[in-house]
Amino acid sequence: MRVVQAHGYREARFNRGVFHWAAGEIITNPDEIAHLIERGAKLEPVACPEAPHSAPTP
Repeated sequence: MRVVQAHGYREARFNRGVFHWAAGEIITNPDEIAHLIERGAKLEPVACPEAPHSAPTP
C-alpha cells in the first residue's frame, strides 16, 4: 500500500513518541497497514514489485 497523504501523530498517553509516514511511502507490513487504516490514514493499493530474477546457474 502507498501512503497518499503524509500521516503522523504524537503518542498521547505518555507523550513519548512522534510517528510519521511520508506521502508516497510504500508500506508492506500487514500490521502496519492495519494500524494506519485504524488511524484514518489515506492509503492506495500498488502493484507488488516482482522479485528479482537470478541468473540460471550453469
